[in-house]
Amino acid sequence: MKKFFTPGAIAAILSALLSLAAGIYLQVTNGTFGQGKVQSYYNPVLFGLLIAAIFVVVLLLIVKLPGLASFAATLIPGLGVALFFLGGNGARAAYWHFADLGFEEKAYGMCPKFLTFLLLMVAAFIVGEIAVYLRKAPKAQALKD
Repeated sequence: MKKFFTPGAIAAILSALLSLAAGIYLQVTNGTFGQGKVQSYYNPVLFGLLIAAIFVVVLLLIVKLPGLASFAATLIPGLGVALFFLGGNGARAAYWHFADLGFEEKAYGMCPKFLTFLLLMVAAFIVGEIAVYLRKAPKAQALKD
C-alpha cells in the first residue's frame, strides 16, 4: 500500500494552502493596493479560484489521483496569476507600482499589501511546480534502476 503523504502530496497541499492564504489575503485587503490613490483590484472570480484550490487538491488526493492533484496545485495558482495580471485591474496595479518606483520624483515605494499578495500567488505556483517534479523523480529513478 502506498503512503498517502508522499513528498509530492505534501508539496501539493502546501501549494494549495498558499493559494488559500493568497485568496484570504485578497479578501481581507479587499484588493486595495497602493499608497497614493487607492484603488480596489478585487476580483471575485480570482478569490473563488484561489479558495477552491485547497478543496480540489485534497479531494484529488483522497480519491487517490496524486498526479492530478499536483497538476491542479500548479494550474490553479498559475491561472490566478494570469487572471490577476491579464484580467485587467491587476496589470494596472502592477504598472502603477513599478512606474511609481521608477519614474516618480516622490516615489511611494512598493505597497506591502501588493507585494505580499503577489509573493503568495507566485510561491503557490512555484511549490505546485515542485509538487509535479517530486512526483516524477521516483518514476525516473525506477526507470534508471
